[in-house]
Amino acid sequence: MTFFKLDAQQLRFTSLTIEDGLSQSMVKQIYKDKFGYIWIATQDGLNKYNGYEFNVYRNNIYDSTTISDNNISAIAETANGKLYIGTQNGGLNLYDPFTGKFSSILINNDSAYHNVKALIKDNKSNLWLIAENYLFSYSPDKNTWKDISGKFPKSVRFTCLYFKDDVLWIGSDKGIFSYNVISQKVKQYLEKTKGGEPKFQFVVKDIFIDENAGLWYATTGMGLCKIDLKNNNYHYLLFEKQLSNFVHDVTQDEENRLWIASSKGLGIIENNKLKKYTAKAEEHGLLSNRVNCVLPDETGYVWIGTDAGINIYKKYLFKFEHIYKPSNVRRSSKYPSGNTIMCFEQLNDSIMVVGNLDYGLDFWHLNNNTFTNYPTFQNKLHYRILALLNDKQNNRIWIGSWGGGFNYYDTENKTFAPAFDADKQINGTRLCNNTVLDFEKGPKNTLWIGTYNGLSVFNIDEQKFQNYFTVDGLPNNTVNYLKYDDNRNRMWLGTAKGLAYYDFDDEKIHSFKLQNPKLLQGKSINTILTDNDVIWVGTSQGLIKYNFKTQAEKGYFLPDGLPNEYIYGILKDAQNHLWISTNNGLSRFDITNEKFKNYTEKDGLQSNEFNQGAYFKSANGTMYFGGINGFNAFNPQQIMDNPILPKIYITKIIASKGVFKTDTALTFKNHISLKYKDAKSLTIEFEALEYTLPQENLYQWKLEGFDDEWSEPVKRRFAIYSNLSGGEYIFKVRAANHDGVWNNTPATIKITIIPPFYQTASFYIGCIIAGILLVLLIIRLRTRRIIAEKNKLEEKVQERTKELNEKNKDILSSIEYAKRIQEAILPPMEKIRKAFPNSFVIYLPKDIVSGDFYWFAETKDNFFIAAVDCTGHGVPGAFMTLLAERALDAGVEASGSESNSQDRAGAILRYVDEFIRAEVNANDGTSSNDGMDAF
Repeated sequence: MTFFKLDAQQLRFTSLTIEDGLSQSMVKQIYKDKFGYIWIATQDGLNKYNGYEFNVYRNNIYDSTTISDNNISAIAETANGKLYIGTQNGGLNLYDPFTGKFSSILINNDSAYHNVKALIKDNKSNLWLIAENYLFSYSPDKNTWKDISGKFPKSVRFTCLYFKDDVLWIGSDKGIFSYNVISQKVKQYLEKTKGGEPKFQFVVKDIFIDENAGLWYATTGMGLCKIDLKNNNYHYLLFEKQLSNFVHDVTQDEENRLWIASSKGLGIIENNKLKKYTAKAEEHGLLSNRVNCVLPDETGYVWIGTDAGINIYKKYLFKFEHIYKPSNVRRSSKYPSGNTIMCFEQLNDSIMVVGNLDYGLDFWHLNNNTFTNYPTFQNKLHYRILALLNDKQNNRIWIGSWGGGFNYYDTENKTFAPAFDADKQINGTRLCNNTVLDFEKGPKNTLWIGTYNGLSVFNIDEQKFQNYFTVDGLPNNTVNYLKYDDNRNRMWLGTAKGLAYYDFDDEKIHSFKLQNPKLLQGKSINTILTDNDVIWVGTSQGLIKYNFKTQAEKGYFLPDGLPNEYIYGILKDAQNHLWISTNNGLSRFDITNEKFKNYTEKDGLQSNEFNQGAYFKSANGTMYFGGINGFNAFNPQQIMDNPILPKIYITKIIASKGVFKTDTALTFKNHISLKYKDAKSLTIEFEALEYTLPQENLYQWKLEGFDDEWSEPVKRRFAIYSNLSGGEYIFKVRAANHDGVWNNTPATIKITIIPPFYQTASFYIGCIIAGILLVLLIIRLRTRRIIAEKNKLEEKVQERTKELNEKNKDILSSIEYAKRIQEAILPPMEKIRKAFPNSFVIYLPKDIVSGDFYWFAETKDNFFIAAVDCTGHGVPGAFMTLLAERALDAGVEASGSESNSQDRAGAILRYVDEFIRAEVNANDGTSSNDGMDAF
């Protein structure tokens, strides 16, 4: 027999109870299906959990597709994802996730078998089950049953099943039996006395076989037992009084830890040490001491069923070890004395010194994880400890307090020295203030002390103080932080209103100013980290970086990724990361790419609020950060992001008229069709199965055919679209876990929105054809109209032409007559030739009648001849010729008194001019340009 020693608790658990939607508190079995959903068997229903809510399946006597009984006893899964559900009073059920419906399976084709105790599926998809007290096999392909109970002793009571390598292992009240499904041979495993009697009496509750052929089995009364199948040796692992020997379940996780479910808590065996977890009032503890079942899944998480609900160990959730004193614990060496942590220091490799604000000083013994508290009467100083410093040169731990001055712990003699305070002089000097905020060792064995009201430098050898205030160059008398910079031979002084330094070369205090005064000036300097050519300064309003070599300066604030701008502490790890404590969590800053990764209380931090001065890096690289609820201790190299990729499913589509119903579960649909009127409002719901912090999972989606880009990452689990046009769309959604690790393979579904008839291609083609026909019809009708109008116009033209021809004939007759009249006024050629024998006249009118004519007159003494061009052409000109001819004839008669021919010719022309003017303008008295040219 082996008796285990108890190791300290380390793991933390989350929980799920009836308040979260679990149907009933007593969890009998937990199963994770191939799709990633968690199934929980309870006494009042079958529960399906997706990380956000529970879906509870219960019997409905009016619906044959519901589960047959609410008391669930066992769960197993087929290769295609269907679930066998065993019940206590309703026999065997088969759940189809594609339809969401249950069907009853008649065990051995007989209604007598109602109580299913255990189920397991073998490597050939056959089902093995214990019903009542019979052992059956079921072939779903052939739908045949086989009762193999007769191969076992009649008095045996079967309890549990396990299958591996063609062998069915059966737990009972008579030990363990193996049944080879190939040879059908049965073998019993039960250690007996020399007389053939069972050596121990117990009932086997669960079986597990490890990689080394070790068969582990949980028992009632004998604790955890093991059979070495290689040599048939028996081992009985009793737990003394630390853990119950009534064990309900045993299994192994991916890290080869054995998980033991007992009636008095949860046990974990690792490295031959037992760690016990019980239902205490501690944060993140078990819900109940009665643990019924344990399920390690493929992600490294462990699901634990208890009588009060479910506990879950989430490997990637609590990244930081949290050390604190539970609220129900008054004093205990298992915990620190108080939870308001103000400072740390390392005494040696096995002891950390922790100062808190309420209960003095704690020595944390790392080897056995215990605390020794030194309150005021022992530490001889104060119960409010603010600062610690390991002075190895003098074998002392300097201790600063709030209002009590400071003293030291002698590491050789292990004693506390009396306090140094401002009320007591030492060699004519004294401490400037009794509230000590920080210590730092300086050259020449000096201790630099930052206080609430001034800077004190204590010469340890001479036992004298030298004090500095604002009159000596300090920006402010409250000195929060001190840092010796041996590269520059200066002491950095962080005050409540700016940064300064003491130069050991000129022995003066200088203000440290940047080109941008807003970065440091007037801000509280809480912490300083020197890193070769760079100094990092944590202030009350951001993180400041200054490079002495390049003189480059930069500030980092909320928009740059800081969770909060009030910086308490800065530590640097070996991976070139800064770890920064703030008023809103812990931040890891990658110096190379200048990216922040922020952690909160959900990641296991003591609180989102830390304290000034409460940070420390030990010699082995372990970091400590304290705050208002204890402190965190961690190795930065072991802080990793959650690598688990969420499984993504589209679960529901809500159309305009309600939930869109399909013949199979939407999760397994690749394509759906919606009517146009149903798609006016479309809500698509989805979920990511990643259980670390499901409420912090992120989603992005895109509706191809509508969205050009992926949506912004959000925690919302639905997408809304409205007024989508008819057509083909593909909806895609992808998810990331709480650490921002994305599964870039999205869940997709094709959505066809059937358009109304007026948005279909046939309608558009019909409209085009109708349009073309309409245009052709319009053209044809217009052509007909044009032709008809043309014919009508031609008729009118013919009529008008006829009328015009007749009128033209009349006009021509009149004009011909006018021509004869005009020719009649022309002088006869005979008369002209008589006066001028060799003369001739060329007279070619443009029109029938003309405005041009020639004139001849003979007197007693003279001959007068004229060529006349009257204004106008045609008929108007002809009329003017008549007037002109009359005027010329009258002018001859009127000029008879002139004897000289030239004078007479002039008189004729003057007469004609006056005559024409008088005749043309006689009617209206207005002037006119009508007349003639004559020579």
